[in-house]
Amino acid sequence: MNTNYMSESNFWKYQPIIPKKNQKPYTIIGNIPPFIGTNNMELNIYRFNMKYFDDIFNFINNNYIRGYRLLPDYLRRKLAITNSHAFVLCDKQCIVGFIYSQPLLPTNLNIEPMHYVDLLTILHSHRKKGYANILISAMANFAGTSRVFIHKKDEKPLMFPYFYRSRHYSASIPFLIDKYRKSFVANNDTIINTERAYQIYEHECGSFKYKNPIDVFHTSSSVQTHIFRDRAVVSFAIFEFGINTNIAEIFYVSLEFNNDDYIQLIHILHQLNIQLIVSLPYRFFKLCIEKDSYMESMELFIHSYNMYIPEQTETEIDAIIPFIAF
Repeated sequence: MNTNYMSESNFWKYQPIIPKKNQKPYTIIGNIPPFIGTNNMELNIYRFNMKYFDDIFNFINNNYIRGYRLLPDYLRRKLAITNSHAFVLCDKQCIVGFIYSQPLLPTNLNIEPMHYVDLLTILHSHRKKGYANILISAMANFAGTSRVFIHKKDEKPLMFPYFYRSRHYSASIPFLIDKYRKSFVANNDTIINTERAYQIYEHECGSFKYKNPIDVFHTSSSVQTHIFRDRAVVSFAIFEFGINTNIAEIFYVSLEFNNDDYIQLIHILHQLNIQLIVSLPYRFFKLCIEKDSYMESMELFIHSYNMYIPEQTETEIDAIIPFIAF
């Protein structure tokens, strides 16, 4: 297990993040300490209200990952997921922090239900002030009855052990179009069907799954799901990067997905005016990354708060990647 944490931290040394000696995998580490509070009369924390969507949308896009922009439809759907939670940290002048979580339902009944935490965002000028700790503590205490939280962190890890580390890889769609243009054969079997996609996903999802298929397998301006040959599924989210650069980030690919489906996907992305395809190195995309010379992009870390999850291999993480990448 990675031990990238700060034992001397007044916050982390009291949090349930380090398993006990000989602790069994997928068991609770301990009790969650009470909310640490803001310790500052000028700071207040609130539950997110959708009427302030535009403010949060702009805040995240200006402060989350430099150059990386969510589309409004993508964020709106995440915030509307049943039993999701979001908290906003404000000072007297502006929003200074945001955190979000949504439910992750284990298919193994011996594993406690948990929440997946995402979009932890701090105003650039207010970082290293302990604001992330306030938001993490609020989520741990006020996100319903959940006692376990899976944290995804891009670029750099949080200051407690992670159980999985990987990296995004990207390739140019114009380059791939040129490479596979002669291999492309129009496939009229490509369909978009939420319920069928979920059936395929549920059959192979392993220990974790989404509770509601519409949360993942839908098609909109920012998320699309395609089925090839009625058994190969691929889902991707669309983001903006920089100026006039659209990215398709793969967050689910089924076991049946093959090279013909991959070529079909490239042409679909080209028709959508996507310039870059981005994926983690799992399932079929492991081969694509190597054979098509994908470029290394930002790292990704997955942490477990209050549950001991052993370090995961690429194969073992396949079950949870669709969740954490979405």
